Amino acid sequence: MRRLRAVILIVLCELFELPSGALCQQDEYPWVHYFQRPDFPKIQCAFADADGNVIASTGDWDDGYYDWSTGDAVHVYWSEGIFRIREDGIEGIECPASTLVLDFATDSAGRTWVLFGEGLDYRVHVDDPHWRRGLMLLDSAARSQAIANRRIGLIENGRVAVDDELTKTIPAEAFVMASDPQGRIYVMSQELRNNVSVEFFISWWQEDPSVSLHVLDLHDMLPNASVADYPQFGPDGLACFLVRCPISGHTEYALLALDPESGEHHVYFGADYPLLSSAIRWFHVDSMNIKWFGTEDGLVRFDGETWTR
Repeated sequence: MRRLRAVILIVLCELFELPSGALCQQDEYPWVHYFQRPDFPKIQCAFADADGNVIASTGDWDDGYYDWSTGDAVHVYWSEGIFRIREDGIEGIECPASTLVLDFATDSAGRTWVLFGEGLDYRVHVDDPHWRRGLMLLDSAARSQAIANRRIGLIENGRVAVDDELTKTIPAEAFVMASDPQGRIYVMSQELRNNVSVEFFISWWQEDPSVSLHVLDLHDMLPNASVADYPQFGPDGLACFLVRCPISGHTEYALLALDPESGEHHVYFGADYPLLSSAIRWFHVDSMNIKWFGTEDGLVRFDGETWTR
């Protein structure tokens, strides 16, 4: 489970002595570290692990150069890796080259899992008409966010230990990972078929994925549906997912309530619950297990039986 500690991260890279003018900050927070670097690479992802440390990954695209022969701006991916930030200092975590971390998560044993890929250089056609501008990867493969070779691993003994078997078992292309209060790990993945339909999967496990991995194919229930955001976890132990469903040229919304113990689930679909029919921008489950939806028409409340705007 995540244990939060107050910390200030200033994006950047070599540790130096805390200036006397910042002593009041040092008194105010348990610990403060500064990273000194003028620009790149930036803190791409930061996470509080089970031991109260901060795991931070760096990475960003530098506008490398302009290719006069093609009219392309070439963006070069640059990362200095993953770091564990402790109260007494910073240590590097060994990881593959050009690592771009998408998410961290902690299981019930307190281990930190990593969903990551390889950051790719890419080109932007700056001299073409506006309607033709867009991303074109150098390896000619159309991947979102210029990420290739997505994998899942554990941080162990100062390095990222890649779990190739789990990576192969997770269907399609993973892009989001999260953990619930009980320490279950959830991975959301999707696959675009024929450039038209989307098949979306939710995978989850507790501690040992080789024993307890579950996979839910959202396409079986709601064709072309996709999860709109990270799951929310209420006191009833359910994992709640806000789902988008493209239907006849417009988007319907649904709430998927998943019981991770049994694998049973229920879908509250907008066609059956009119208050879910308008665009939903925000979703939250509170400590009383009330579901709240921020929609274009107002704030919607669901207590498990009654819907109210």
